[in-house]
Amino acid sequence: MVPGLSENRDPSPPCFPSVWSLSRKPDHRKNPGASGSLPGGSGKARGRRNRMVYGMESMPLWARLRDGEHALGLLKNQLRYTREENISCVGGGIYPNMLCAHPPFQIDGNFGFAAAVAEMLIQSRKGHFLLLPALPDEWKDGKVRGMKAQGDITVDFEWREGRIHRVRLCSSHEQKVTLECNGISKTVFLKPDGTENMIFD
Repeated sequence: MVPGLSENRDPSPPCFPSVWSLSRKPDHRKNPGASGSLPGGSGKARGRRNRMVYGMESMPLWARLRDGEHALGLLKNQLRYTREENISCVGGGIYPNMLCAHPPFQIDGNFGFAAAVAEMLIQSRKGHFLLLPALPDEWKDGKVRGMKAQGDITVDFEWREGRIHRVRLCSSHEQKVTLECNGISKTVFLKPDGTENMIFD
């Protein structure tokens, strides 16, 4: 529930009506991209078109909503290999040259993919950032290097069994930030061009 919004009020803005309606459809959340599970979907072709369009636009949104499993389902759909050459709004997937297959191609899909992965691993605002906010079960172990958080902070981190194990922060200027991970919050004071290393049990 979003603060300030009534349960009886539809919070969808007129320019983007799909986000909240999608989040309230259990069948769609269990089976991302299923034909007819998206608003306006009717028939196989419409379902295929919706999988592509809504997938590209909503991958980072699902990550921001901290639904890692749904975001991962959309990421996998976009990585589906295709050699489709017909110029039509159906199909989706990815071409051999790695461009998003929204004929002839859709660069928003490529940018959206990168943004979604970043949002699944780190979400930040000035002075505060959260690690692994939308981690899917399949990514139980991993590490990243060189991710950027707001405030010009470079973040490297490693996780095991879905929990943060090691974090390294580097800031270009002096600042105080709050790091949230593993269900706890930690305040860190960063020095200019210095590094802060932390290990979590």
